[in-house]
Amino acid sequence: MKFSIKEALANISALTPKLIFLTGKSGTGKSHFSNILSDKHGYKLLELDTIVRAVAKKYGVGSAPDYAPAFAAYKGGLTQEFRNEFISEIHSFIEKHSSNPIIIEGAISNAQMVRDIFSKQYTVFSFVYLYPTDMKKYADRMMKRFKLDKKMGTRTLSIWPETPPEIEKAPVSSPKVKQFIAKMAQESKKKSDERYKYFVNNKFNIYTVSV
Repeated sequence: MKFSIKEALANISALTPKLIFLTGKSGTGKSHFSNILSDKHGYKLLELDTIVRAVAKKYGVGSAPDYAPAFAAYKGGLTQEFRNEFISEIHSFIEKHSSNPIIIEGAISNAQMVRDIFSKQYTVFSFVYLYPTDMKKYADRMMKRFKLDKKMGTRTLSIWPETPPEIEKAPVSSPKVKQFIAKMAQESKKKSDERYKYFVNNKFNIYTVSV
């Protein structure tokens, strides 16, 4: 069963689960959703991208400002030492804010990594998956992130490795850029479907939110 964002926020507000893992493909609105929970419902927010970059800097994986190679950890890649440090930082955050409900937000795509994070005393958590259904809104969100990345010189959007040089150099108002983003939104939707099925097949109880 899928819920709207409004329904999901109302349910979470009523139940206030102690731990929430919020995930979804790049551009689905994870930051927007988690910021609402943080601002209106008292959740402490942990953005996993921040942890990945901090651990990457410590281990010399990648370079500023993105540390892009470090995000292989989301897929269960890199060394066990790196992954252990990543998980340890997450657990430290949970302990530091033990009196508050916590939302952990990030695009992890590996089932074992999720299980390793939510293990032992952290096994009780709500798994919230943002599932793109409105393709126009999804493309608009991706375009917004694309523009911000170009402005800031970052690469937070997952489509950058597939972005040809002529698109990178073109003005963001260019019809070619808009067509490219629309195409990538469609492809990302397919990957989102595959990731969702993967987590379902791995026996996670998923709270699905249509975006």
